[in-house]
Amino acid sequence: MATLDKKDLKILVVDDNEDLRNLLTIQLKKMGFENLHTAIDGQEAYNNCISKLNSKEPFDAIISDMRMPKMTGLEFLKKIRENIHVSDTPFMIVTGHGDKEHVKEAITLKVDQFITRPYQEDMLEDKVMNLLGVKKSS
Repeated sequence: MATLDKKDLKILVVDDNEDLRNLLTIQLKKMGFENLHTAIDGQEAYNNCISKLNSKEPFDAIISDMRMPKMTGLEFLKKIRENIHVSDTPFMIVTGHGDKEHVKEAITLKVDQFITRPYQEDMLEDKVMNLLGVKKSS
């Protein structure tokens, strides 16, 4: 299997807060990712995942907030892990609410990465690169 270039990897960014969603998208672009998609809550994000799956272009990774209306990030993660067609999609939670109970639940649901706000950009980059199995540019 050929390794995709960072700019070709499809990443879904999910956050109900437009400013935080835009900030994360800008940070990912600075890292060299170009194929970015967004959703405003877990339900829209899940629908996007199924749509991409049906078009034979699944997302390479999902980066989601935890607290959102309609479907939380943890509920979204659970639905992804329960769907055999997308269950192995790398999933990262970015949240301002990283209490032990939420972290434990995310781990139980097999989250791949977890980061709490505020964070340093280099920490975000390390976690995203690890999530995608991409080497960090020097």
